[in-house]
Amino acid sequence: MTMIIAHNLTVRQCSNFLTLYISQKIVIIVVIMYSGIERRQHKRIYRHFMAHCKFAESSGQKLFQDSWNMVTIKNLSAGGALFLFNQQLPAQTPVELKINFPLSKTGIVCSGQVVRVDPSPTPNLFGIAVRFIAIAEEDRSLIERLARSI
Repeated sequence: MTMIIAHNLTVRQCSNFLTLYISQKIVIIVVIMYSGIERRQHKRIYRHFMAHCKFAESSGQKLFQDSWNMVTIKNLSAGGALFLFNQQLPAQTPVELKINFPLSKTGIVCSGQVVRVDPSPTPNLFGIAVRFIAIAEEDRSLIERLARSI
């Protein structure tokens, strides 16, 4: 049995660290001791949600077909989401999302813009961070309500 102890990780580093080593069946003890100022405006929901997304044209070139791609959202907030995708996307890429959300009968439909792309410990996957540009106020409230209840 191998044991790894990690400390002083940010939440994102911790998530990537755990994803990498859990797949290798190694016992991990993680101590998060982040003492910096929280810069996020919205509380995150660290649960997986299934979603469909498609990407708009960028610089006059079509990045993907008009078809919807299924993705797994790793964390969600009223201001944006982080999902896994099998291709890197340029920053500023417009994204349309349909999120399967437990408190909504029809799901959440919103649009956003890629703000960051993170490498993933899983080969051929990237963490795509999206800031919501357009989301119905009712849907934003549903996300905030779930985030507060966790």
